[in-house]
Amino acid sequence: MTNRFKVILLGILVGIVVLLANPAAANPSKQSIQSSIVKVMATHNHPDYQSPWQRKGINSVTGSGVIIGQQRILTNAHVVADQTLVEVQREGYGNTYTADVEFVCHSCDLAILTIDDESFFKDAVALEIDGLPELQSRVAVYGFPTGGETISITEGIVSRIEVDYYVHSSDRYLLAQVDAAINPGNSGGPVISNGKIVGIAMQALEQAENIGYIVPAPVINHFLDDVKDGQFDGFPELDIYVQLLENKALRQSLNLPKNSGGLLVTGVDEQSHLAEMINPGDVILKIDQYDIGRDGKVTLESGLRVESTHLEYLKQVGSSLQLKLFRDGKTFTQKVPLTPRKKRMNQKEYDIDPTYFVFAGMVFQPLSNGYLTAHHNAQYFMLSYIPEYTMQGYRKLIPDRIKSDRDQVVVLSRVLPDAINQGYKSMEHSVVNSINGTTVKNMAHLIKLIESVDGPYLNIITDFGNLITLDINKARHRHETILKKYQVYVDRSQDLR
Repeated sequence: MTNRFKVILLGILVGIVVLLANPAAANPSKQSIQSSIVKVMATHNHPDYQSPWQRKGINSVTGSGVIIGQQRILTNAHVVADQTLVEVQREGYGNTYTADVEFVCHSCDLAILTIDDESFFKDAVALEIDGLPELQSRVAVYGFPTGGETISITEGIVSRIEVDYYVHSSDRYLLAQVDAAINPGNSGGPVISNGKIVGIAMQALEQAENIGYIVPAPVINHFLDDVKDGQFDGFPELDIYVQLLENKALRQSLNLPKNSGGLLVTGVDEQSHLAEMINPGDVILKIDQYDIGRDGKVTLESGLRVESTHLEYLKQVGSSLQLKLFRDGKTFTQKVPLTPRKKRMNQKEYDIDPTYFVFAGMVFQPLSNGYLTAHHNAQYFMLSYIPEYTMQGYRKLIPDRIKSDRDQVVVLSRVLPDAINQGYKSMEHSVVNSINGTTVKNMAHLIKLIESVDGPYLNIITDFGNLITLDINKARHRHETILKKYQVYVDRSQDLR
């Protein structure tokens, strides 16, 4: 989340507009638009990363959605994240229907719902999705915000379009700012201009009046195009790390052409397919037909200037970018393929159960965003393991500073007190380095090492050099008793069984 402002999600109560394919409704009336707005009621049961074998408990939220083509409902991902039940109602109709989450993209905060009962869509108009709205264009926000039970319509203008953070994922994509009132409950509701969807209400400033943010049409269209083949691939990215070229001496030292902008490549992922195409020290002058300024931005056909990452993220996985590069005083072009974004340990995750393993009261988990969020006191100790953001521009995460054989950072997250593990409570939030002299590569490897101990002792060494020693036979004997005492019904997560 950017330090310039504090943003809140509107998933407490969310309004959704639903669109249904209807070629006759090229310019639907306000009344027909209202009939396609949907109230979304979701029951959530979020995972508990402090006690990963259980959930936090049931809570319900209300959001909004809109009917789109192929009898689908478009809404926000944060409305249905970690859901156990989703129900929907159309504006003006009293019946409640159960919905299924067909596709979800937590990265760009969008989801598609489907309903088996076709009667839900009777006489509904499928709203079309338009392109990027213009600055100062008038828009209307439809949804079911807090303060009442019926549909709400607020109007305003598009005041800003830029690449910035989506609170739900902490990823950066194009977003639009509007001054129409967006309140808790509007999330997932459509933003309409000239009868077409130009965005989906997403988030708002917590301590500001009428400053809301929407997922704009280009990002929506990317999501919908992605899932046309029945599979969700997500957004691509280049495995490179860059910095801006605003400093005059820096540009001169690189012998760049006069008045040139661009981005300096500071690193390329060694495991990436780009390692043979792009070198550290190269300067990216152009992406496709767009020149990159010294501020890392490009000018679109509309005259709008945005970060160059926008060009990258608008492409589909498996497509390519044409880069104009400067190297050793010469310019050349390079066509580079785009691969899916890599999963990072500080990436927010939803709709999955936490990974864990418990042995003799010691709880092991992989380092993840969920773990860090649940254990605030652990974040200081984990700083060296968490990739950092670069400067403005591509906003890439730098390569891991820690070099080792491990492909997963395993943490001793908790110690459930028992006589067998006495004295080790202070070791909580330590990274596991090795077990009986063997470096731990990941969670599955840790389990294999613990369960295969054949000597008298289990010795665990942390990255700080601390030693945990257990009598292996006594630990195995106490294991089941400790699980029952702390109501841990299964000693490992489903993905590790």
